[in-house]
Amino acid sequence: MDEIGRGAFAVVYRARDVELDRLVALKELHPALLIQTEWVNSFKREARTIAKLDHPRIVPIYDVIETDHRLVIVMRLVTGSSLEKMIAAHGPLPWAQALEIITAIGEGLDYAHNQHILHRDLKPANILLDANQGPLLGDFGMAKFIGEASAQVTADDKIVGTSAYMAPEIWEGAKYSPQSDLYAVGCILYEMLSGEKLFRGETSAAVMMSHFSPPRFPDVWPQDTPPGLSDVIKRAITRAARERYPSAKAFIQALTQLDSGQPAPHPLPMTLPCYRFDFLVISV
Repeated sequence: MDEIGRGAFAVVYRARDVELDRLVALKELHPALLIQTEWVNSFKREARTIAKLDHPRIVPIYDVIETDHRLVIVMRLVTGSSLEKMIAAHGPLPWAQALEIITAIGEGLDYAHNQHILHRDLKPANILLDANQGPLLGDFGMAKFIGEASAQVTADDKIVGTSAYMAPEIWEGAKYSPQSDLYAVGCILYEMLSGEKLFRGETSAAVMMSHFSPPRFPDVWPQDTPPGLSDVIKRAITRAARERYPSAKAFIQALTQLDSGQPAPHPLPMTLPCYRFDFLVISV
């Protein structure tokens, strides 16, 4: 078993499932999260619900195992890098490649939203580029429960996510919604095409404040990007959640229309569907 990643809430290992003879990724939660039995039981129940997500653009969870005071999520092992590493290594991506990636994650996200499941921590590091299957959405974990546990352990508040991609309403204490995820997707698309984060700063507070200022768009996009791109991204990241796209599918449709030379729909305010989202998820 080899360590292949480490984060604030978990360590990830490459391992072999001896029963099914396949390589898997094991995400072991840090012991500090396991101090409350009730929390652990809730986590396992909800993780198994999330494991029912079945889409070719989402990294599947196979099982959740508790043993010897350890809690491990078993998932598919992705043989490839992340979008974060690709951007760091190669800089801005060509339009065609960026559209392919954003379309793939949009399809996975739209499916998850239709199952009443949010991601809550969309960012380039959570978009994995599998050598065989292409772009995949990773780290559909347990934000609701990780957030609650980390607050108990560290006495911090329960805002969870990555500051450069968090929608303004989240900073203001509102609940996550599909449009909060779409805001992050808009930020990711900008980063793929520019090579830089849209919202940035020297400190977390500075990053937070940048979300409440007009975004800095380039005067001229790369030559291969279609006209009207700024308007599409601006709708995805507009401050008012109700004025963003009604779904990931609608956002992707607007981009494909641009790619085919058609004007994208005018960014009019819209009425959001009423959902009850019981399961909130985050990378760990």
